[in-house]
This record gives sequence, C-alpha cells and structure tokens, in this order.
Amino acid sequence: LIRPNVLDVLEQTGWQTVAEMRPGNDWGGKTIGEADIRRRYGYTILAIVRCEETIIPVTTDTLMKQRDSLVTLSKHD
Repeated sequence: LIRPNVLDVLEQTGWQTVAEMRPGNDWGGKTIGEADIRRRYGYTILAIVRCEETIIPVTTDTLMKQRDSLVTLSKHD
C-alpha cells in the first residue's frame, strides 16, 4: 500500500486515488479544519466511517477520532 495509514485503495485512475485510511497520529481529536488535511497532505475527506455509522457530509468542523476510517480522494501526477 501507499502509506502506513492507508487501509485499502478503493479506486485508482491515472490521476486520482480513492482510499480508506486511518487518521494520522496527530489528527485524532482534531477537526478536519484544525488538521488542515487538504492543504498539508492533499487529501479531500469524502466520508468518515465510525463504528457502524458513515458520516457524510464531512465539513471542516467534523471531529476525527483515532479509530475512524477516512474515505479520501487525492490527486497524483
């Protein structure tokens, strides 16, 4: 897999990847906005899976927990 936090690559094209991943060690307990994930890492969080619940839409105010699964979209060259 691409990175240690990546659980599964769900879809990959020539220029984008949809993946399921765990939050980074420093993301747990922070909101999406506080972690600044899009700017710092290039990930767009599409959904959060927490226990049996899927959280959609995800906003900058959505709180992440360390055991969450994040469904992400990222671009690559």
